[in-house]
Amino acid sequence: MAILNVSKIYKELDEIKSLIAVSKAEYIGIEEAAKHLGLAKTYLYSLIHQGRIPFYKPNGKKVYFNKLELNKWISQSKVKSIDELDRETTQPPLTSN
Repeated sequence: MAILNVSKIYKELDEIKSLIAVSKAEYIGIEEAAKHLGLAKTYLYSLIHQGRIPFYKPNGKKVYFNKLELNKWISQSKVKSIDELDRETTQPPLTSN
């Protein structure tokens, strides 16, 4: 029983090491990008095929993503809250002098 626990601990440590390495990386692969975005790989491939997400494909092979660009892509998809929309409609329009 103790051997199984040690084995499980080593697997978890390997996962932590992998996550730390990915967090430091500027460019990440499809697996890491899917985890970063919380998307299924198949959906991410669909976004790539549709040209809806920024990516890199050096030598026409493996797909890479820049993490900063992924974060920017996420932030461009913001849906305003009801409070934000209410503030926009209740503020007087800006006038130019």
